[in-house]
Amino acid sequence: KEATGLVEGLLARAGGKITASDFWGKKDLVYPIKKRTSAIYAHFKLQMESSEAVEIEKRLRLEENVVRYLLVAVEKPVIKESKKKSNGSSKSK
Repeated sequence: KEATGLVEGLLARAGGKITASDFWGKKDLVYPIKKRTSAIYAHFKLQMESSEAVEIEKRLRLEENVVRYLLVAVEKPVIKESKKKSNGSSKSK
């Protein structure tokens, strides 16, 4: 839960928020990273301005307790309205 506090703090400064979180627990790493053989995995869905992502990445890179991270931008889904084809074939005789 410490990761949630860290991410929430970073987002608060950037004007964003966590919309969903999922903790996957402690897992063994395939190879040591920063002399660690295990890590706690967490998945966050964030809502923030894309311009703030660079600052968040900088701060995550400097954080000692964050071994790896990945920020992915997801565009809002575009809902296309289906155009009704009118069969305007009214034949007048």
